[in-house]
Amino acid sequence: MKDKIHLFKETIRKFLAKKDIKENNMEKISYEFIKKILEDPRSLFEDYEENLKKKFSEEDLEKYKKEFLVIDEEIYKDKKFFHIIKMLKKYGLNTEDRRNVFYERVKKLGNEFLEILDGKEDRLLELEKEYKYYMGEDMIYVGMKKTLGLGILIELLEGKNIKTYFTEKEMDEIRSIPIPFYKYLISDLIYNFELEFGIRKKKKAVEFLNEAKDMVEDSKEKISSKKMNSLEEIIFERDSLKSSLKLIETNFKELREKIEEEALEAKKEAIGEFFVRLNSEKYGNFLDKIPKTEEILVNIRRNKLDENLSPEVKSVLTFIKQVIKFIKDSGIENIEEQNKIFQGTAEDIYKMSYIGQPFFNEGEKKWLKIIAPGYRYEDIVISIPKVEEIEE
Repeated sequence: MKDKIHLFKETIRKFLAKKDIKENNMEKISYEFIKKILEDPRSLFEDYEENLKKKFSEEDLEKYKKEFLVIDEEIYKDKKFFHIIKMLKKYGLNTEDRRNVFYERVKKLGNEFLEILDGKEDRLLELEKEYKYYMGEDMIYVGMKKTLGLGILIELLEGKNIKTYFTEKEMDEIRSIPIPFYKYLISDLIYNFELEFGIRKKKKAVEFLNEAKDMVEDSKEKISSKKMNSLEEIIFERDSLKSSLKLIETNFKELREKIEEEALEAKKEAIGEFFVRLNSEKYGNFLDKIPKTEEILVNIRRNKLDENLSPEVKSVLTFIKQVIKFIKDSGIENIEEQNKIFQGTAEDIYKMSYIGQPFFNEGEKKWLKIIAPGYRYEDIVISIPKVEEIEE
């Protein structure tokens, strides 16, 4: 489960960064409101109000009423719990039946997602099928579509206690995601787990474009071929086309993001490949020589050895300094600390290149020294660290 939780965390962290989510008490109010419904869908209006008053200031709640619910207190001051009624209506949960359906759907999808985190790959396609139906084809409970994604995430984080894997700051940001965005986050999670399990290959931008084109053509055919015999049929067809339009809009949004993602990925791979080649034997393991070169440059400056050098040699030293600065400014990072001395076992250094006598026993410790720190560019490993056995 550990590696699946890691994928879950990384997907959410990347989503928060991509959407530039910042802590926002207005969005947190919505989060806590839906969380309370999932704790007990039969809660009384006063329970919802009391829960919000415990967690948020009066100032925040008043701001929420005016800006999010657009309630004029002067007009509705005599209508008790009007804001609670409006919140339930806003999120498509304004009847007990709808709240019960919402509760059941969230619990079912949350349990299936937990099984996926336990490695049960067969549950993923079933989850995706149900989620797509609830978010697209289901025309009975249309209003709750906007909160289903949020409900699933609350069930996983709060109900299944997966929030323990996140920092409090990250949880504050998650609770601050605008409600319409949660459905995209759930889609990202499903998509990334399908990639992880090998169920689907990573989509290229052209695939998103073709899917959107097919949706448009399909919608055109429906409009031109179908005759409407009643008002009910017209309303139903209108709602179906609205759903199709939303799917098309979502697809074009994903297309735009995919193009940006592929461009960044191509740029990252090109930069990584450049530095891998630069540090190859063919080019003298350039990066691995940087720490020693910096030591020499510091020694020259400290002992004033450059005072009697010719201008030409000084310009070469300046050039070397500029090249090293350029490499560091390009985002190249050390994996380990140069010259670090530590005690370690074979397991501690299994991702490093080791120079020394073999480890004969499990758990055997040796004194070791990092002689080349290894480098990475973002998540691309350019070279692994080199470690050498030293005498005690």
